[in-house]
This record gives sequence, structure tokens and C-alpha cells, in this order.
Amino acid sequence: MALNEQIVTGRNFRKCIDVANKLWLRISFWTKASDVEFDDGENAETKLGAIKGITADMNTTETGYAADMTALTQLNNQIMNNFTPITQAQYNAMGSGRPNRLYFIVG
Repeated sequence: MALNEQIVTGRNFRKCIDVANKLWLRISFWTKASDVEFDDGENAETKLGAIKGITADMNTTETGYAADMTALTQLNNQIMNNFTPITQAQYNAMGSGRPNRLYFIVG
């Protein structure tokens, strides 16, 4: 049998359950983490539940940790301090003897 359904999220309505006391029941339709499915078939609850924690330690080698913004800022600063902007012509002029360094071609 085919399933015909309409998924409602992000909406709410109120239903009066006691007129004398003006008591309303607010009913909300919000998405649950277990309802959000990713392209790989896992849901958000499973995927995000696998995160062990957040760390600012730049030397962490164990998987499962998310990076703290201070760690990302520190990493970004390290990259930008070693950033060497060059043009395409300068890069081409290096020929086959290009040094082992990351170059960003600008312009």
C-alpha cells in the first residue's frame, strides 16, 4: 500500500482545552534529529551523537572531536603567516624547480 503523507515542520497552532480558564494547548511541529536524514543514510541524531566533544588542542590525534573556534583561529593565523601570494606568471616562471611550499595564485 502506498503511503501518502505530508511532513509539516516549523509550524505551530493553539487549541483551546479549557474555555472557562482560558487554557490553551500549543502544538508545535518541529523537526527531530532522528527525522533528519543525510545523503549517506544516517540521521542527524546518529551523526552528531558520534562527536565526542569539542577541543582546542591542536595536537589531538584521536578522531571524533570537533575543533574549537580558538583552535581554528590559531590554525588560520599559522596558514596566513606562511601565505605567499604570487601571480600566475610568477608561478609559471619557477619552472620545474618549484619549492615544496603551498602557493596561492592571486589576480
